[in-house]
Amino acid sequence: IAFQADELNAAMQQMFAGNLDLKRGFARLDQATAIRRGAASGMFPQITYDTQLSYARNVLNFGRNLVDARGGPPLSTFSTTQGQFQASIGAAYEVDLWGRIYSLKNAADLDLAATQAALEALTMTLSAQLSEVWYQLAEQKALERILEEQLATNDTQRELVQLRFDQSLATALDVLLQEQVVAGS
Repeated sequence: IAFQADELNAAMQQMFAGNLDLKRGFARLDQATAIRRGAASGMFPQITYDTQLSYARNVLNFGRNLVDARGGPPLSTFSTTQGQFQASIGAAYEVDLWGRIYSLKNAADLDLAATQAALEALTMTLSAQLSEVWYQLAEQKALERILEEQLATNDTQRELVQLRFDQSLATALDVLLQEQVVAGS
């Protein structure tokens, strides 16, 4: 949302960045999106795969401990090393005869749309509240400025009436009335 006042735009950005209700709303939107993806995945074949790797070393000792002249292991020891790799792939598809998968996906679509609408409504409500307060504050500042100008005008008018009184061009009643106007404002 863009307003013609830079201060209001900055306040909106700050409000959107720090509002916990909005953060919770976006988290709910992410959650609804993930649930919708999960529900829609049931309409497609499921492919699985599995891999296994095993390694084994067997050492056999024949009971005699004859030592190799070269300093190696005893000659009566025999070892074997064995490695094994297995891989499997599977595929499954659920035929939706009764419409269960379609209904789950449709419900997830509606939930996602409702979550998006709730988040948009929250955003608009917060924007409206902040802009209302901001414009009320601007109005109060304008009223304060007008009142200050009016006070200055009343004071100037009092000085003029006093000057006219000093020159016998105004009555004491005129001076008194103007002083009451200044005191009342």
